Amino acid sequence: MELRLMMLGFGRVAQGFSTLISINSERIQSRYGVSLRFVAVADRGGSVISEGGLDPLKLVQAKRLGGSLSAIPELGKPGMTPQELLETINAEILVDATSSNLKDGEPSLTYINEALTYGMDVITANKGAIARGLNRLRTTASIHGRRLFYGATVGGGTPILSFARDLELKEGISSIQGVLNGTTNYILWRMEDGLTLGEALAEAQKLGYAEENHSYDIKGLDTACKLIIIANSVLDKNLKLEDVYTKGIEDLTPKDLEKAKEGGYSIRLIGSLNSSGSAEVKPKEIPKADPLCVDSVNNAVKITTECGEYFLIGEGAGGRATACSLLRDLTTLIRERLKTVEN
Repeated sequence: MELRLMMLGFGRVAQGFSTLISINSERIQSRYGVSLRFVAVADRGGSVISEGGLDPLKLVQAKRLGGSLSAIPELGKPGMTPQELLETINAEILVDATSSNLKDGEPSLTYINEALTYGMDVITANKGAIARGLNRLRTTASIHGRRLFYGATVGGGTPILSFARDLELKEGISSIQGVLNGTTNYILWRMEDGLTLGEALAEAQKLGYAEENHSYDIKGLDTACKLIIIANSVLDKNLKLEDVYTKGIEDLTPKDLEKAKEGGYSIRLIGSLNSSGSAEVKPKEIPKADPLCVDSVNNAVKITTECGEYFLIGEGAGGRATACSLLRDLTTLIRERLKTVEN
């Protein structure tokens, strides 16, 4: 079986995903009998198209030279928008790695909805689209018999959504809390060493950890969106961003971190959610020995069920971490498509 892939966005996450596809394509072919072919990619300058297939590593190399992929000779389409690409190219799978807009989820929300309507399965890392329009997208996917995967929207490289879904199904979840934003965790961790918020943020940006709009991280909005996605997809709620009490880390100083440290605590930005749908985001003092007191860009969640407490810890920021989640979703999608064929 051959599956044709179209990708929207070609920043760090998409480049990491393309590299992983290049590394894993033979394994996927050997294990599942499925060959993957990139037929189109769009970035901000336009699109690049090849029905015969695009080499993912060559795309990464071209992008790192600077400019748009649309400048690639013969294959590039300068100015061709994602919307036009969706209307032009036939593909089985859309991989959406566009930047998140937490205000209304656009334009990713429209791209995903149209791809599902056109008969594509969709894998996305776009938090804004899923936080703002999950129910709408689920309905569209159901109507057209398509699949929608969004594990990469929560937890970076840590499979928080699949872990939580499994626990909710088997035991029932009473509450979830944890560090859901690797960027702010890195900043707070570095502020413990005396850096100002601005200095720690600059360091995070240099390392490729911060969101394109870093205010989403600092103000706690990114964490709030992840809580919404967990609530709506795992607990079957209908939360909106406006329903989540949100306080970020913008007012914290190195002195605040130092004072907490002297008492045996660290300050971490914690997202909390209970089974009734009540959710909040705010900085909290966490005991140093607590599993939620992770360092660097790590994420950590504690899920409480009728049977006990479960912890999941893993890398929560950076292009490669999120790209790994996209790869996991792609592999799951391939397995589901194969089951459909077998049946």
